[in-house]
Amino acid sequence: MRTTLLLGEVGEPAPASCDQDEVVALSGQDAGELEPDSAGGTCDQGERHVRTIAEGYHRSVQPIAGIVLAGGRSERMGRPKATLDWHGRTLVEHVVEIITASVEGPVIVVCAPGQKLPAIAGVEIAIDAAEGRGPLEGIAAGFRALTGRAEAAFVSSTDVPFLQVSFVRRIVTELDRSIDAVLPTAGGRVYPLSGVYRVSVLPEAEALLAAGRFRASLLAERVRTRYLDAAELLADPELANSDPELRSLVDVNDPAAYRQATKRSDAPDTET
Repeated sequence: MRTTLLLGEVGEPAPASCDQDEVVALSGQDAGELEPDSAGGTCDQGERHVRTIAEGYHRSVQPIAGIVLAGGRSERMGRPKATLDWHGRTLVEHVVEIITASVEGPVIVVCAPGQKLPAIAGVEIAIDAAEGRGPLEGIAAGFRALTGRAEAAFVSSTDVPFLQVSFVRRIVTELDRSIDAVLPTAGGRVYPLSGVYRVSVLPEAEALLAAGRFRASLLAERVRTRYLDAAELLADPELANSDPELRSLVDVNDPAAYRQATKRSDAPDTET
C-alpha cells in the first residue's frame, strides 16, 4: 500500500490542500532517490503530477517523529475540527506547533482525500488510503510516511487545544526497546491518540484495517504497550508543574466542548 505525501520545499509552507496537483509518492525509499512514478502520484482525484523533492531532505533516520491526525468526519462538531479557530489560528496549526517543539523528527499531518488544510511551514501532508476507517487509518498513513525515517512517532489527534510539550516528552521518554507503545490512561479511559508508537508496528495496524477492525485502541492491544496512569504521568516534576490537571488529554468533540475550551483559556499555552 502506498502513502501519498504533499510536501513543500524545505523551509516553505506545505501545500494547503490534500488535492493539490503536485504530490510526492513515498514507498519506504529515501525521498532524495525517488524517481517520478505516475502510478502512485494520485490523491484519489484522477491523475496527478509527481515530482521529487530536494535531495537528502529525508536521508537521516530520526528517533522520534510526530503524527497529527487532521482527518475524520467531525460529525458531532458539525465542521472540520482541524480548521477551528484557536486564538487567531487554526487548531491544527496550534497542535502542530506543540508537536514540532516536542520531537526531533519530521511531523506528518494526516488528512482525508480532498480535505482543505492551511499551509503550515515545515510539515508534510499524508493522505488516508481509504475513507471511513477511522483514526487507525490515519495512524497507518503516518507510519507509512515515516517508515525508514523514524523509529517511533508521537500520535496526536487535532482536537487537543491544551496539549503541552511536557506531556509529549513525558510519554516519549517511557519508550524503550522492550515495548512498542506508551499510552496514557486517566479516569479509567485509555487515550490511543495521545501516545507514542514504534513505526515498526505498521504491519499490525495494516492487519487490523484489513480485518475491518478500525478502533485505534486495538493496535495497543496487539503490541507491547506500557500504560501510564495519572499518578505515573504526574510523577514527572515538569509535567506536574505545567499541567497538573492533565488538560493535555482534554479533547473538543462538539460545539459545547469547544466553547468551554475557549472560555477556559484567554491565550494559548505553548510552554516549551
